[in-house]
Amino acid sequence: MLTREEVFDRVRSTMQELFDLGPERIQMETKLIEDLDLDSIDAIDLAARLEEITHQRLPEETLRALRTVQDVVTLIHGTLNNAEASGASDGAEAKE
Repeated sequence: MLTREEVFDRVRSTMQELFDLGPERIQMETKLIEDLDLDSIDAIDLAARLEEITHQRLPEETLRALRTVQDVVTLIHGTLNNAEASGASDGAEAKE
């Protein structure tokens, strides 16, 4: 299970790579549109990368609701932990 800090580090490095941003620009409170000037094409690129990280299709309405880096971290952290918990319960059921 990844911690929120580990997820933040992964999100930060992903955004640095995708958008050529310095790490100091990417903080939890950073606003995606206002502070980083992300546009709709950037949002599509970010969504695709988030789906690669989680190995899941993320609902469009959930992605549209992302406003800050913290929103992204919360989404990824929750998605990864839910998938891990689901996998653990599936494994437990398979053993019974």
